[in-house]
Amino acid sequence: MAIRVNGVNEPVIISNSFMGRKDIIVDAEKIDESNVLEVLYKAYGKHLNYNRNAITFLTDYEKGKQPILNRVKPVRPEINYKITENHASEVVDFYKGYIFGNPIAYTQHSLEEKPTKTVENSTVGISLLSKMFLEECKNAKDQELVKDILTCGVGYRMLLPKTNKSRWEISPFRLIQLDPANTFLIRGKGIDRKPLAGVTYYLDNDTIPHFTLYTDTDVYYIDGEAPFNPKVTKKADNGIGVQPIVEYKLNSDKMGIFEKALPVLDAINLCTSDRLNGLAQYIQSFVWLNNVDIDKADLESLICNMFLLTKSGDGAAPASVQYLASNLNQQSEQVLKDDLYETLLRITGVPNREGNTGGDTGQAVILRNGFAVAESKAKSMEPIFEACERELLTVAFNIIDRDNAQGLEEIKKLNLSDIDIKISRNRTDDILTKLQALNLGLNSGVAPYDMFSTIGLFDDPDKVYTNSLPYLAKWKYDDEVNVNDPEVAV
Repeated sequence: MAIRVNGVNEPVIISNSFMGRKDIIVDAEKIDESNVLEVLYKAYGKHLNYNRNAITFLTDYEKGKQPILNRVKPVRPEINYKITENHASEVVDFYKGYIFGNPIAYTQHSLEEKPTKTVENSTVGISLLSKMFLEECKNAKDQELVKDILTCGVGYRMLLPKTNKSRWEISPFRLIQLDPANTFLIRGKGIDRKPLAGVTYYLDNDTIPHFTLYTDTDVYYIDGEAPFNPKVTKKADNGIGVQPIVEYKLNSDKMGIFEKALPVLDAINLCTSDRLNGLAQYIQSFVWLNNVDIDKADLESLICNMFLLTKSGDGAAPASVQYLASNLNQQSEQVLKDDLYETLLRITGVPNREGNTGGDTGQAVILRNGFAVAESKAKSMEPIFEACERELLTVAFNIIDRDNAQGLEEIKKLNLSDIDIKISRNRTDDILTKLQALNLGLNSGVAPYDMFSTIGLFDDPDKVYTNSLPYLAKWKYDDEVNVNDPEVAV
């Protein structure tokens, strides 16, 4: 894109338009030795064409490497400010803290008829599972994963069995964070598009790829050559029964949180850069000398220092010296910039935190200045993230189930449906109302565990409930209660 400035085309830097990351689908029902190289060749090409360039671009953009830095200014090229207002990073940091600022907790999901007794037993397995992920520093790695998801729409991690576990470790698996630019899943053409394989690779000298391809049964180590001519260097059994790479996504389109607003972000950079250019050009204005005699050497010196010399010919007017200057209307420019910034906030759902349009108690904090929109976006992201987290738990359960170490019996009794994934935020707002609801629910006969999980005050309801059991004696479940008793019925 270009605009005309004094008859000269001046490029306006606008980012490429992306439409999210694409699934890599191949025409195969199974991947084995007979077709692994052919399938990888096609899938890798699609990964490069569809996803890798976009992921690299968005990752660099969030770090501040944005198109305005490549701007070429033909008119007065010596004045060419390239200012990056990195609002992309601002948007990512906001959602990373707002949605995923607190640790993700695993809690008990469903209860049977006797909640107090069932929970005491079942939370042992969930607690041990949480400790395993704590040992693997999952909270810190979640922050890395979330930044990938918010930036480029997708993120990848995998679990692998530990080969040499020390006596201080209880976790039988290693949690590994993967680079989304160098990782992809190969999906079949089935209705559910189930992954046939997970692939991660690194580049040797930035040119030759070295792949590790996981299926549910095998692991293939494949080296590529230049030009791309892959060959299997090693094959091993996949002893966990499932391919271990899990793909996380932000939304169904796999779009980054600021991706739809790229043109607006570029326009803000251009607006800020041109405002500084206008200021610099005003300060460095040309001086116009009209009807002034000067020798050639002095004239060349003056031109280098931004002087312009003209003659009016016979009957010339008296000599004059004046500046040729035109300054931008900074007030109008500020109105434009403010409008662009407001547009960015509306597209991305980030609240405008500069003003205060309501009170500071209860839900007013959530509803004012766009926080309700941010909350709505957060709620739409959570179920998708939880679904991906369950895929990770599937891999973890496969590894645990095949581990013969002592002390894992309670985890092996669990089902995926027993675990609730809690993404905690805004836990302490309106705390008095929540505590009143807790007390009212307990006195009304609602099971204590259900109340701890429902009021939304605790990051880990399981832990709080277990720690509170000695203090909940007055609400203890009684096997001898007769539901036909008139007083109980009331």
